[in-house]
Amino acid sequence: MTNHTKFISSVLLLFLVISYTPNPTSSQTIVKALPGFPGELPFKLETGYVEVGEREDVVLFYYFVESERNPATDPLLIWIAGGPGCSTLRSFFFQIGPFTIEYSDTSKEIPDLHLNPYSWTKLANVIFLDAPTSGFSYAKSPETYTNSDTLSAKYTYQFLRKWLEKHPKFISNPLYVTGISYSGITIPLIVQETFNGNEAGNEPRINITGYIIGNPLTDRNIDFNTRIPYAHQVALLSDELYESTKAHCNGEYVNVHANNKLCQSDLQKVDEENTYLYTDVWANVPSVRKALNIREINLFQLSFSQSFITSLPGFSGKLPFKLETGYVGVGEQDEQQLFYYFVESERNPVDDPILIWITGGPGCSAIRSFFNQLGPLRFDYENTHGKIPQLLDNPYSWTKVASVIFVDASGSGFSYAKTKDGYKTSDTITSQSIYAFLKKWLTDHPKFLNNPLYVSGLSYSGITVPIIVHDIIKGNEAGNVPQLNIKGYMIGNPLTDRFIDFNSRIQYAHNFALLSDELYESTKAHCHGDYINVNPANGLCTGALAEVNECLKDLNEHQILEPNCDDTAVLQQWDRSTFKTNPATGRVLAQLQDSDTWCRVDNYELAIAWATDAAVQKALHVRQGTTKWSKCNDDHYYLGRNDTETYKYNVPSSVVYHRNLTKKNCRALIYSYTESFSHDDYSLTFATVKGAGHAAPEFKPEECLAMVDRWFADTQL
Repeated sequence: MTNHTKFISSVLLLFLVISYTPNPTSSQTIVKALPGFPGELPFKLETGYVEVGEREDVVLFYYFVESERNPATDPLLIWIAGGPGCSTLRSFFFQIGPFTIEYSDTSKEIPDLHLNPYSWTKLANVIFLDAPTSGFSYAKSPETYTNSDTLSAKYTYQFLRKWLEKHPKFISNPLYVTGISYSGITIPLIVQETFNGNEAGNEPRINITGYIIGNPLTDRNIDFNTRIPYAHQVALLSDELYESTKAHCNGEYVNVHANNKLCQSDLQKVDEENTYLYTDVWANVPSVRKALNIREINLFQLSFSQSFITSLPGFSGKLPFKLETGYVGVGEQDEQQLFYYFVESERNPVDDPILIWITGGPGCSAIRSFFNQLGPLRFDYENTHGKIPQLLDNPYSWTKVASVIFVDASGSGFSYAKTKDGYKTSDTITSQSIYAFLKKWLTDHPKFLNNPLYVSGLSYSGITVPIIVHDIIKGNEAGNVPQLNIKGYMIGNPLTDRFIDFNSRIQYAHNFALLSDELYESTKAHCHGDYINVNPANGLCTGALAEVNECLKDLNEHQILEPNCDDTAVLQQWDRSTFKTNPATGRVLAQLQDSDTWCRVDNYELAIAWATDAAVQKALHVRQGTTKWSKCNDDHYYLGRNDTETYKYNVPSSVVYHRNLTKKNCRALIYSYTESFSHDDYSLTFATVKGAGHAAPEFKPEECLAMVDRWFADTQL
């Protein structure tokens, strides 16, 4: 890994989240010095805010640089970044602005700034405008984060009128609206708005003279569809590849049918250079923000925030994979704040699938999956001494072959709600929240939009995962943006039907010789095969079930081949001395010193100790004071899966969702450790992981990694 890459990976992206306090409709500050540049600035720089919108609830941040030649007569340019919705800082440093960034020395906290001898400010006055609501621009309410091409154009026109009122000496200067890329859509709209305003007699009259656009987007389908012929014309594609792609795709490279595998395999993906991340470093240094007079605003709560993590307490050195943590606000008012861990694929993040992992419960944290099942790290029990459990790389992590998002369910882990009602959820609301999460997350991570998306999980997620996939497909069909490239779903030992699944446990116990033939046949006869909805007056049935419970009470229901353990006694003060290692098992097993029986559930206490450590929470950029970490939202649970105050079990069976999804060209992998199933009419793959327990990747990590890798490749398991 190069120093450049290491430096980039250490970037911490901070996002403004605002709680409204009254501000003037516009404010400006003259900036005479900037961190990273020695001495006073040799040009006039102004920064400020202008409020626009019907209620002035969108606040636009700008940088203004006076012409270094003749500001009184030189043209006035307003620069619109592409995106849509991008900060103008990239243009300020890398395109037409007065500075360039020195990024050859990665040891400095703040990159050095150099003058750009080819800046357009040498001959024009330039306003660099942060689009709503990017950069340092923001909105005062969640509703006003919603934007469009026409609304953005109106906001920019309003900005110009207010800005020129505050800067009347520039009203007579020739005005040009300028930009690149996606601004090819919005700039003509802005110019039209300006002309319309002038013709309507709006004041001040703006001296609009023209517009300039570089490599503009003008028509989405035409422009994107011509990229492959263009790449061939300038010798970026071989004749063979171009002709193959042209033939397989029939000249249509945008609206490609999901079943056209030959076309999809020919299409090449392009990843953008990451040197622009230096602007994020510079822009988020506190001294820079102070110099630019950025408002230190208390958040009404982030709709989205993220942090790149390069090291973790307990792990020696830098992490050998890319880890990001963050929050995504979901719900009508973003009242639910979902915390996530995201690990990029260690193989090929550009092409490998992206998984979102839904922990069971319902309402459990992703931490057990992250450490004990399929995540990139595991605990080093043997070398854990004292304070923070030590961490090792997991050679069988699913992140070896896929990018994985681990989400803490609402009210668990580090996820929280801003209101009491925000903690109330259900099977369907949970699924809608995850769909909303995915849309926001992928909007902020557009490079993963084309990756195959799979929704995955185990246990209770057998109810919610199919609903999530159903919601995604329904949203795609309704034209929701962004369109999610959903390919299928994977569930381990899933709950699919509360009655059928729980009722089949007695038959299962008999199949595995946990119940005698006599007791099984007696129970079956007395209860008429229904062991859930039992009439209390049926004494023969209740008596038989009491015998069954007596036979099974000491079994570990998560893995019948391992001892049963009491998982209710979570360590309040963790100490390495309470654990010892048994290396003969082939895996690291925790064993309480005062017991001769090791308990797998004791291993989870290390995860609890790690997650509740203050240094860990600081490293993960957890919002302090929002919630106390919890493994699961215990308010959701009630014996028998009855509704609680915070959770409505409103989908008793997911079978109908499975059936409907088989008609949607949606792949499914359902893996367990019991028996195999198949049906010629279904695109469902059933797999047995022999010798595994309830969470198969925890018990058989090597086998499960091989299984998912083969399934992604659509090869025989």
